[in-house]
Amino acid sequence: TIAADKLCDDYGLDTVSTGGVMGFCMELFERGILTEADADGYNMQWGDDKFIFDFIKKIALREGFGDLLAEGTRRAAEKIGKGSDRYAMQVKGMELPGYDPRGAMALALNYATSNVGANHCVGYSPKEIVGIPEPVDPFTTENKAQLAKSNQDLTAVYETGIVCLFPFLFGMIPLEFYGRLISTITGIEEFADEPYLLRLGERIWNLERLFNVREGFGRKDDILPVRFLEESLTEGKRAHHTVDLGAMLDEYYRVRGWDPESGAPSEEKLRELNIIF
Repeated sequence: TIAADKLCDDYGLDTVSTGGVMGFCMELFERGILTEADADGYNMQWGDDKFIFDFIKKIALREGFGDLLAEGTRRAAEKIGKGSDRYAMQVKGMELPGYDPRGAMALALNYATSNVGANHCVGYSPKEIVGIPEPVDPFTTENKAQLAKSNQDLTAVYETGIVCLFPFLFGMIPLEFYGRLISTITGIEEFADEPYLLRLGERIWNLERLFNVREGFGRKDDILPVRFLEESLTEGKRAHHTVDLGAMLDEYYRVRGWDPESGAPSEEKLRELNIIF
């Protein structure tokens, strides 16, 4: 794993998406959707490290079957066909990281609604996953729309400083102290005011959403891979449960002040945030 990670770094590949592509290939191979003939003669069985290392290089250099995989799982599935889209674990074209959304409902909602697709660095949910700054029940859907919104807005705030998010999200650096740091660096006194920062984060998130709306994205794209909606976990506290995304989405759009049909920010919300006048 460490060697594969280093190889991705050397070639400038995202490790999360590359890992997602590898898992996608292995499952398709085991289900008979892909064969060695499709994959440049390679055996894509789970755990075959030769396949993994060789295909990291093939993806980076866009050689052979690696050229198709370099487009990510969504586009690869469109070309492979044969029902392979069911096994492309992605949202808005971005492969999922290593957190199963069936075990954390605010994180599941964030994966679905994130402006950049399924990304644990955008709207990560430390209250659900590690109980910081205080624990919440990760399995209930109650109040998860507000929690997802808060996590997303905070992410947008912290990213203004171009910093690693996790020390902040885990409470090591309080928002108030972060604001004073940014205020000292920029000379903008408002950054030291927490309500100003939170409003700033909400403005950023809505502006990003407007960009997506302009490019044709909407509620239809705020979705999870169908397997999370239909296939339950088989063991643990969430055994026999899936993600009830529809109800959470309705609440999320209400909390955001967005149109519930299109998923676009409402004119009222945009005026409230002084994005339009």
